[in-house]
Amino acid sequence: FVVELPEKLNFRHPQDWKRWFTRWERYRVISGLKKQDGETQVNTLVYAMGREAEDVLASQKLTDAQKHDYDAVTTAFGRHFVPRTNVIYERSKFNRRVQEAHETVDAFVTDIYKLAEVCAYGDLKEELIKDRLVVGLVDVRLSEQLQLNPELTLETAISKARNSETVKQQLKELRPQAQPNAIVDELHSSAQRAKNKKHLPVRNKQQNQACRWCGSTRPHLRAKCPAADKTCNGCGKKGHFVSVCLSTKKKPQDSQSQRHAALEEVYLGEVTNQLGSEPWRITACVNGSPVEFKVDTGADVTAIPSSFYNKSVMGPLSRPTKALLGPGRAKIPTVGQFKATLRWNGRSCHEQVFVVDNLHDALLGRPAIKSLQVLCSLSVVEGSEVDDDDTADIFSDYPKLTAGLGLLNTEYKVALLPNAKPYAVTYPRRVPLPMLPSVKQELERMVSLGVIAKIDHATEWCVPMVVAR
Repeated sequence: FVVELPEKLNFRHPQDWKRWFTRWERYRVISGLKKQDGETQVNTLVYAMGREAEDVLASQKLTDAQKHDYDAVTTAFGRHFVPRTNVIYERSKFNRRVQEAHETVDAFVTDIYKLAEVCAYGDLKEELIKDRLVVGLVDVRLSEQLQLNPELTLETAISKARNSETVKQQLKELRPQAQPNAIVDELHSSAQRAKNKKHLPVRNKQQNQACRWCGSTRPHLRAKCPAADKTCNGCGKKGHFVSVCLSTKKKPQDSQSQRHAALEEVYLGEVTNQLGSEPWRITACVNGSPVEFKVDTGADVTAIPSSFYNKSVMGPLSRPTKALLGPGRAKIPTVGQFKATLRWNGRSCHEQVFVVDNLHDALLGRPAIKSLQVLCSLSVVEGSEVDDDDTADIFSDYPKLTAGLGLLNTEYKVALLPNAKPYAVTYPRRVPLPMLPSVKQELERMVSLGVIAKIDHATEWCVPMVVAR
């Protein structure tokens, strides 16, 4: 059979010489070139490397006899392409190598072996590769388990790392991804939704067209429309939702983004956590209609969902006078607003209540919270002035308690975590020379008072001292 020559060497990347030369040696054996004379092997080598190999060979100080010697020519090429190895630098690269977040164990092990080849570790090569593998694993728990095994070998470490990686991948495929604990209620404007639709695959005109009665883009018959038997909260008519009601909409004058830009921006939004405590809720009357509110001190206005709005009780809607912003300054489309009298616990206030689609809970804003006194503020405790004569009497009546620094005749035990690791600094912080005498004087004073004690031996715990004037 015919064996093709290896691809030409890229002279712009001399670091590829070793890899290319290894492939060349395989070709030399398979093709039978190794059995030919030295001149034939040299000519084939130079031809396979490319035109630039002629210039490199000519620049080498070789005699005519050496230019026909295969070993001499390959040695000269090796000196040219492979610079002198900086062992300290290569070992530093080896010791800093850790597994990347999405790197497989096999790729990590292969690269460790590659880095160790030029570190000149000798007989310690296998041991140091094992240590680098165990310490550099991205799985911290597995790394700790391997370190607890005093008889760990390189083969065992590689096998356990591969098995752990395989099991995690299988569990990831079997178990569905967990839902996030924190859910952020974020409402986007219609302009943002239209922008996102540009990136969605185009199906057909019928599927993308929204229903004029419920607003859904999912195709369905008129008889099966979700809004077929529903009453609009905006106009009171039956057969459509308030979000697509034409009676509550005026003729468009400008774009939604321009209207938001001309309005005062206020914040409305909630960040809920399923693992946290229950939110504060109160039931207040809105124009005589009871509504359960979530107390939200971060909301600048009071808002209710469109499903809570009742025109006959709460009154007609007017155009919103403020632009509502949610988490991340996302603009919230508002159906409208109405004047309302809020009553709770014998108190009342007048507020502009905003009606918002897709709002999960009715939110009681900060102004209404303050007006209804839902939350009590902490007052400053002020004390009366103390006469100096009274203070002097206290010192004279209790001399043992007021003289000196004081001392508690009990031993205090510092409670540490079960897995606490001692912390100690290697080098002390320097004290500025102008402050050095005063620092020494203060330390001697504290030693004499028994506040601190001088330690002249090494300890597990040692923290630096910060000197400030």
